Order: sequence, then structure tokens, then C-alpha cells
Amino acid sequence: MTVELQYIGHSAFYIKYNGYGILIDPFISHNPLANIDINSLKVDDILVTHGHGDHLGDAVAIAKAKGAKITAIVELASWCAKQGVKTLGVNIGGKLEFPWGEVWFYNATHSSAVPGSDDYVGVPASIVMNIDGKTIYHAGDTGLHQDMKTIGEMYFPDVALLPVGGFYTMGPKEASFAAKWLNAKKVIPMHYNTFDVIKQNEEDIKRYFDKNSSSECVFLKPSEVLNV
Repeated sequence: MTVELQYIGHSAFYIKYNGYGILIDPFISHNPLANIDINSLKVDDILVTHGHGDHLGDAVAIAKAKGAKITAIVELASWCAKQGVKTLGVNIGGKLEFPWGEVWFYNATHSSAVPGSDDYVGVPASIVMNIDGKTIYHAGDTGLHQDMKTIGEMYFPDVALLPVGGFYTMGPKEASFAAKWLNAKKVIPMHYNTFDVIKQNEEDIKRYFDKNSSSECVFLKPSEVLNV
């Protein structure tokens, strides 16, 4: 069966597989790049890398509307549970079993607090997903870190979703080295051009990836789908 990976914009993605729908970092309603009708999507699970508003986004509202479960680092999951939704609180390194595949939460070098407060909601994370033998790595918000080498050696990502916007995360040069360390077959740049402070030129991004990695750099427009 085909694993369909749809880009929503910023760092938000929708995965469809075997009748299941999975959202990652669903920043949608306040995302100037998003043009997806969330009401039309089947959503069973929502995976969230950290608590910042442009990643937690609409997770709670969608979970309530769809009856979906939010999976996140335990402190963030606890905060979401207090908002009245189903959650699964996890931590770094353990394998999670879902009807549609396997998931591991791993490190990201960033910070994490919920919008409008200084509530600590656990460490930021990245996510490894194995769905029908296909591996997708969502780096979350992060700087370059050497754990990516380990992830590449253990999981051999078919697709890596890497932030390239700079300022808050890696920029194109650092992300190109992340792609090299991950040994990913394909890389989808994310977390850029949503706001002025993370503006990047796609030609410059591609030039770095071509120079520093063997990964195919795939630019998806919001709502475009990649068959993994």
C-alpha cells in the first residue's frame, strides 16, 4: 500500500496509509501557507514535536473535533490532556506501536513552551516513523546535532523532513549536513518562508544539498503529496 505524505506548510504534514490519517505538528488555522480543509481529512493520530504555537498549532481543537489522540513528550501530553483530549505521553527513545506503524521520539536541540505562557512542557523532540517498511524522519525544530548520525545508521530514512529557515533552527548549510549524516534518500525542506525572519531562497537551499549530501532535495508546495 502507498504511504502518502502531504505537506500542509511550515512544519505540518498529513500522512495517509491504509485508511488511517496522521497529522504532524498541525499548525494550520494561523499558518499563512496552509490551504488545506482540515474538515475533509480523516485524523486518527496527531504527533507533536514540541509546544510552540507553530507546531502544537490546532492539535487540541482537531483532536476534539475528530476524536483523535495526541502523542507527545509526557509533559506536553499532560498539558493537552488538561484541555480535554485523549493523549499518549512518551519520552525519548522508546518504540511506540500504532495500528498503522511504529514511532520513536528522539532528540531535537530547541526549546518548548505552550503559547501564551511559560509552562514547561518537556524537551523538544524529533520523530522517526516506520510505516509499511518506509521510514520518515521529522526533525522538529532543531539545530544540527550528531544524534542525526545515529538515526541515519539505525533507521536509514527514506524521507527526512528538515527545517532550513535559520534563525530559530538550522539553515540550509546545516540542514544539508544533517541530510548527509542521515543518509536520507529524499529530503523535504520545511520551516522556511512562513515568516520574514525565516525567508530562504530555494535555489540556495538546493545548492547546499547538492554540494554536501547525496539526498534528493524535494520541494513540496502546500497541499502537494509525495508517495513515499
